[in-house]
Parts: sequence; structure tokens; C-alpha cells
Amino acid sequence: MIYKRKYLLVFLFIAFCITDCKKYPEGPTISLRTKMARITGVWDVEYYEANGIDSTSYVLSSPCYCRYYFSNSSNKSHPVAYGFSFRNSASPGSCGGDNGWWGWSDKKTSIGLYATLFGGFTPIGAYGNGAIWDIQRLTNKELWLKMNSDNPSYNYAYSHKNYYMKLKKVSEKP
Repeated sequence: MIYKRKYLLVFLFIAFCITDCKKYPEGPTISLRTKMARITGVWDVEYYEANGIDSTSYVLSSPCYCRYYFSNSSNKSHPVAYGFSFRNSASPGSCGGDNGWWGWSDKKTSIGLYATLFGGFTPIGAYGNGAIWDIQRLTNKELWLKMNSDNPSYNYAYSHKNYYMKLKKVSEKP
């Protein structure tokens, strides 16, 4: 009887810890990979929503549609900034293929994406400004991001206010 209580207490403790470990609203509850290992790689847009409207086909058919490359190598002058680039494999150079950087924000519940390129619109935010995206789900194959540009810290001139993007990993190596 005493052993059953101990096992029950241990089980309840573990169950509590696992449910408390869930960092992102859509999961996963637990992962054996680090967040850095999960985010590093090459990503394609699988779903894109702007202000509640499914805009996936618009984004994917855009001449400037690009893959996103997340690196885990940091810059010596900015040790918390990691390599980030976006490239159009079908038409190299058509959308700049420029580099920028990304970094964790708010205890790794968000990421900042920053790119340096001529003005315009991209799913990562306004070029030159960057954007803070809240991570909704981060597995080794899925990265779901959400951004509300109503936040007063954003200074964007485009009309949509809420963005939701689902990315799928196509390669482990950036």
C-alpha cells in the first residue's frame, strides 16, 4: 500500500512537470532536441494567413517567394544574433536573397527576424525593420509563427494586422 502511494505521487509529480514544460501553445509537450537544433535548417512556407485570410497561394506564387535559412552560427560582434537568409531557388536574385539575422526573444517564446534589403513586403515583416514572431509550435519539422502588428513597438505601413505562418523544414543544414 505504501509503495502504491509512492508510485502515485511520483507519477503525479512527473505528469505535473511534463504539462508545465510545454513552452509553446501548440506544442510539443516534450522534445529531446534543443530549441536551437529544431529551428536550424531550411524552411518552406506551408500556410500563410494575413488578417484571418488564407494568403498561402498568393505568397507561394509571388516572384519573391523565398525559402528561409536559419543558421546556428552567431556573429562575434553580436553573440545572440544568428545567421538568417532567404533565397528564391527558382529565380536566384529576384528577391535579393539577402542576409539578415534572427534571435531568440522573451525566454525563447518568440524570435526576431531581421533582413536588410530595399523596401517592400515580405512574410517576415517590412525589410529593414524586421519583426517579432511568437512561436506557436516548434518541432524538428514544423515551425508555426504568429505576429500581431498592432503592437505599438511595430511601425509597419501595411494594412493587415495579424499574421500566422506555418513553415515546414525541408533540410537540416542551412
